Amino acid sequence: MQAISEATIYTIWQEMNDLDPDSAIQMVEDLVENQPILVNYLIQTGQDFLSAEEQEFFMFLGLSIFLAFEKSGARIPEIPHSAIESAEKRNASMVKYLSEEPESDILNTVLNIWKGYNQRGLLRFLIETIVDDEENNEMFEDDEHRAFVFIGLKTLIDCLDDVSSFPSE
Repeated sequence: MQAISEATIYTIWQEMNDLDPDSAIQMVEDLVENQPILVNYLIQTGQDFLSAEEQEFFMFLGLSIFLAFEKSGARIPEIPHSAIESAEKRNASMVKYLSEEPESDILNTVLNIWKGYNQRGLLRFLIETIVDDEENNEMFEDDEHRAFVFIGLKTLIDCLDDVSSFPSE
């Protein structure tokens, strides 16, 4: 699987930030038609847990991630529910493993996960946007909400990475 370039990621991020409301609505309507399970995931994830602002940010970042795959030339089939479930299970296992890891070993474990991760650029983008960006930090009620959004979006990246193909493959 081809990794999404950081240049593509930041181009999409800028385009999304500059998007007018009518274009954003049209983008979501197109996505509903072509990727209904993906849109349902973005809408339903955290619905009873996240604030409206956090959930809107989750949706915005999810759309940005999807568009980064598209802009990179990925062929993305209609995503089945099973692909999202599979990615969710892997991430739940990872979180459980990390929570049981001795504190002294966590950094090495995370670095090993990082080294083997295909979409490091997108993961770095999430860290910078969700964790490091001071303006975005103020939006989250607490670290648990921030972590929830991060894992939910990592699940989306993993799912898209699993199901997408690129013309050169």
